[in-house]
Amino acid sequence: MGIRKHDQCFVETHKAYLDFALGYNNTPAPAPSGSMPINSVVDYGRVFFEDKTHNHNKALIVVKRTDADPCKLRLFVKTRDRNEPFSQLIPAAVVNEYDHPGSYAMQVENVEWVSLACEPTGGVPGYCVGKLIIQKTFCICCKNNG
Repeated sequence: MGIRKHDQCFVETHKAYLDFALGYNNTPAPAPSGSMPINSVVDYGRVFFEDKTHNHNKALIVVKRTDADPCKLRLFVKTRDRNEPFSQLIPAAVVNEYDHPGSYAMQVENVEWVSLACEPTGGVPGYCVGKLIIQKTFCICCKNNG
């Protein structure tokens, strides 16, 4: 009898903590300390995360705005299961003295890429500043050759 082959699977979790400062229509954004200034120049904004593997994954995606600018921050998430990305509007961090929305979290399966775009409000360019946190858990299975 030959050697029996078994699947060996490994589950790993990676985390990415990214600061962002997005300006609309190539307008430079004033970058907060330690963050990178980014300009939104394409339909889906600036891609901050890509998974180029074929491994099954689940991701927790958290966006936290730290600005009070009236611009619209849009989160785009593309999964392997959909042709087009879906999007979510993230409100400003401070709307008034009683309302502090500014945060959004979602869990998604088979993430391919994540991007953010800053859109003007009423035709007036603005800046979107904050943090993007991605926690991705994935499984890697490979054959043991003996």
